[in-house]
Amino acid sequence: MTIKKLKIELVPSTVWYSSLYKLFKELHREDLWKNIKDSIFKKEGKKCWICENTDRRLEAHEFWDYDAGNHIQKLKSIHHLCDLCHKVKHIGLWLHTSDGQKMLKKEKLTKSDIIKHFCKVNQCTKKEFEEHKDSAFEIFSIRSQNDWNQDFGKYQKIINDAKKRNPSEVTDSYWVYAESNESYPNPTENCGKWLVFDYTKNLDETWSKIAKAVEEGLLGSSAKSATALPNPNATNQDIKVICVYTYDSEDKEDVARIAWELYNIGVAPRVLNYKTDKATLEGKYVKRGHTKVSRYSVSINHFKDKNKEQFIEFFKNHFQ
Repeated sequence: MTIKKLKIELVPSTVWYSSLYKLFKELHREDLWKNIKDSIFKKEGKKCWICENTDRRLEAHEFWDYDAGNHIQKLKSIHHLCDLCHKVKHIGLWLHTSDGQKMLKKEKLTKSDIIKHFCKVNQCTKKEFEEHKDSAFEIFSIRSQNDWNQDFGKYQKIINDAKKRNPSEVTDSYWVYAESNESYPNPTENCGKWLVFDYTKNLDETWSKIAKAVEEGLLGSSAKSATALPNPNATNQDIKVICVYTYDSEDKEDVARIAWELYNIGVAPRVLNYKTDKATLEGKYVKRGHTKVSRYSVSINHFKDKNKEQFIEFFKNHFQ
């Protein structure tokens, strides 16, 4: 018998704990998950998408497709399932782990309850359940041998927008991040960052320009901006810092190129300082009384009356 209605679909172990729900939780945007759930309720009603039960607790479940050739796990859809149908989907947890068995006991359920529900929904025998379960675990074992690239489908834009919160709106994390979509060398032990300081009132606008330039590949691999959450290492809570990373502080041409691009997009402050990650890891901060924290320092006047090539040449000669 081919099981068509309620199937066991186990997530490969290499992508455990990596889901749309988990991603929103890490971003502290549980409100976005609630919005998705509300839209599903509005479209499908408050019933299980599989067995149509309206009496049991409903839980949102992510349905994934697998491209074995390219190792892509793609989010196909999200539907509400009753707690029993949902337990079938995650049957490895509920039937084969001590934690699952403890939770079942707490909910006053047994393994038999889950198996009976499967058989009732699919109108099949326990033997057919066991055959289907064995097949599902065989597929799980094969898929778990590979790493999978995740494709969140139509939800990707929501994720991207969630990651682009304005720094002034963030009070639950010290930093927001931007990453390049283009290739760039991996960081070395000499990596570091240009420090762009700006007043809090200008922070969102400055960050927007820098984040866009990073994503377009005009700067380095990444950047991060301080947020509204007070940072104990800051010397002035009314002034925030944006770190623009380079892969190697000793590659003066690349360091200078990125400084020029910051000037070119209009975000270079009166003085632009460069700090190595090594100095940061050693706990060297001006607030703590350290001097000569910066590896490089250039003023706005160093950019004037120069084109990009001239500035890079000046930088390389100035910092021998």
